[in-house]
Amino acid sequence: MVINLSSKNLNQQDIAVLAKVSTTSTPCSNCDGNNVTCVDGVCLPRCVNVSSSGECLQCLDSRFYGDHCEQDCPDTCLNSRCQMDNTRVVCTEGCVAGKKGDNCGANCPTACTQCERYGDGCTGPCRNPRYYGDKCDVTCPPNCRGGCDKDTGECDSCEPDYTGDKCDVTCPPNCRGGCDKDTGECDSCEPDYTGDKCDVTCPPNCRGGCDKDTGQCGNCEPGYTGKYCNDSCPSQCTECQQHGVNCIGQCHRWNYHGNNCTLLCPVQCRGCVKETGCDKDTGKCISCKQGLRGELCDDTCPSNCTQCERYGDICIGACPNSGYYGRDCSIQCPVSCEGCHKETGLCMECAEGFSRTYCDEICSPCSENTCYRTTCRKRKTDHTVAITTGTVAVVIVLALIIAFWRHTQKGNRTLGSGTNGTTHSEYSDSLAHRDPPQKTCNKEPFGRWPAMSKKIVFFVRDKSSERTRTDSSGCCCCGWWYCKSLVLAVVGRSISWE
Repeated sequence: MVINLSSKNLNQQDIAVLAKVSTTSTPCSNCDGNNVTCVDGVCLPRCVNVSSSGECLQCLDSRFYGDHCEQDCPDTCLNSRCQMDNTRVVCTEGCVAGKKGDNCGANCPTACTQCERYGDGCTGPCRNPRYYGDKCDVTCPPNCRGGCDKDTGECDSCEPDYTGDKCDVTCPPNCRGGCDKDTGECDSCEPDYTGDKCDVTCPPNCRGGCDKDTGQCGNCEPGYTGKYCNDSCPSQCTECQQHGVNCIGQCHRWNYHGNNCTLLCPVQCRGCVKETGCDKDTGKCISCKQGLRGELCDDTCPSNCTQCERYGDICIGACPNSGYYGRDCSIQCPVSCEGCHKETGLCMECAEGFSRTYCDEICSPCSENTCYRTTCRKRKTDHTVAITTGTVAVVIVLALIIAFWRHTQKGNRTLGSGTNGTTHSEYSDSLAHRDPPQKTCNKEPFGRWPAMSKKIVFFVRDKSSERTRTDSSGCCCCGWWYCKSLVLAVVGRSISWE
């Protein structure tokens, strides 16, 4: 078909044919002037009916206006459709959102997303969802969540704990997590309550609450069973299944076991009213009777134990024979003991012919005159300290005596070698013709020990004479080798050697 585009008048059939031109055709890129428009890649004249005077009687469609359809309708017109009304351009299908007026060139009030074309009333949703009313100038109720209806002010949803069209009614008191906006039905209930509005208490033997809708208990208090925990457990159970017959927990009687607590524990298990004799599920003994051991308590303890470890040979408690001690009661007590401590082997009492003063001492042989059968004494702390201090002092004194002896020996060696070249024999002869020296005791060595003088006192005395003795060189008896008896007074405790 051939269409004459230069014709001043195109009929509707021609326009329809042109509109069906394939979009795969070469795009129009050479549409000249304002009197043609590109439609689906084809340049079409905007005016489809021209008068003899050259005035356009009909535009291609309502998107164009003007004498020659050369003007585009404003973008503010809905779907860009308009027409000329005398000298005014009027949008024919309305305005886009936010605009009003004949040609939709005026803005709506700021509170409106869309408004009346020739007024200030809002026709679409309010720009701020927390407002409603004709002009969106009324705030929504305070407990609304997410705004409210523009016309009625009804809340979209409520804050927790509120219900009603305008969320001005509080939820029932036992609701947890709020309630339905329209019905007031609780989402869930506080423990111990049930019902649509949580206004019914759960059955009395429920533990941890009950179902909101059915009122059935989640768990029962010990001793009860059933959906509503209104049935008692079997008498042999302390607790039982809520929806069964088996016992759970320990059996009511300590010497029974099994699912229904109807089986007797093994006779070798130890038990009492306050202690379960065997495991409820396995029947194994919790502990064994005295004298028994092993997984099943069917093995006897060693003969020297009254009670032993369950999985070993170590005796528990005192040995049955007081004459033995040790972990397995196999070590014989010392002969000086009349019974001894199981752990230490220390005598409990001394045997006949033995005695001791303090309980931590070994029983020693004694004669009739020194054999004390009285109860031993516990050593006091200050007495122990005195013995320790005295021992340390004795060691110090012995060290000082040895030092003094070495000093004296060194002096003797010097004397033996003579003085000024004189031989020992010559020196001895000269001494024979002299008057004997004054026999006074030289206490100089002791004067060198001021630090010890307050704590250590030496008493040097010859058994046969009260006089002070001197040796051939005039040395005083302060030399330790002449001392027949030495008594050390050390911190209130005396030690003597004969």
